[in-house]
Amino acid sequence: MAFKTGKKAPKWHPKTLMLSKYTQKGGVMLPPPEKIYLEYKIPPATIGMGLNDQLSDCLAAYAAHHLQVITGHVGTAVFAEDSEIQAFYSAFSGYVPGDPSTDNGGYFVDMYNCWQTRGLAGFKIDGWAQIDTKDYAKRQIAIRLFLGCGVGVQLPASAQTEFEAGQDWTMQPGDVPKDGHAILESGEGAKGHNFATWGKGDQKADNNWDLQCTDEVYVPLTKAVISAANDVAPQSLDYDALVADLAALKA
Repeated sequence: MAFKTGKKAPKWHPKTLMLSKYTQKGGVMLPPPEKIYLEYKIPPATIGMGLNDQLSDCLAAYAAHHLQVITGHVGTAVFAEDSEIQAFYSAFSGYVPGDPSTDNGGYFVDMYNCWQTRGLAGFKIDGWAQIDTKDYAKRQIAIRLFLGCGVGVQLPASAQTEFEAGQDWTMQPGDVPKDGHAILESGEGAKGHNFATWGKGDQKADNNWDLQCTDEVYVPLTKAVISAANDVAPQSLDYDALVADLAALKA
């Protein structure tokens, strides 16, 4: 079975915050736990493909997956319908249903901006922040505090073969990262990273694969998630600064 990708190269957006500005307070950093498995909050059979086997809408499918995790942890899980996912994809990418020439994927930051302004399945985020791709400690902190990361990768040719065979993602001889794809990182474990993509909630990849393939990492932010994060780690999160900056972006 052929799966699709669709993430374009990273680009700058004026609304993008830097998470490093808010995750330290008074020089104290919350130590990341050894293992995090947020993805198990959502039963794997219910994650859904999000049309990513038909369209290059991996960004919209990622958002639908992340929506499940965020809402499932702060209330009742919201599952976007395929029609809502397609409409969301069209809104930030210019895709015209029925016209394959317009199915060209999109940019992570454009998708987040659309999620903030338009919403997905009736749910809006308040903003988003970027994380250094190689700062694994902050990625783990973001997973614990903000319920997952949006990860942009360049997939090598072996990735789909390994995925279909139920294998972890590892770099194979001759692999060249080349196909832009958006995935949800909702867990960290003994093998490295746990991702959700193509209807699977626990696709694993080792750190070497991630180091070579990941080109952007973000965390979507909502007031409910930020409030819960502050309850968990008030000594590590500059809550007031983060809330104020998000409000300023909406002004």
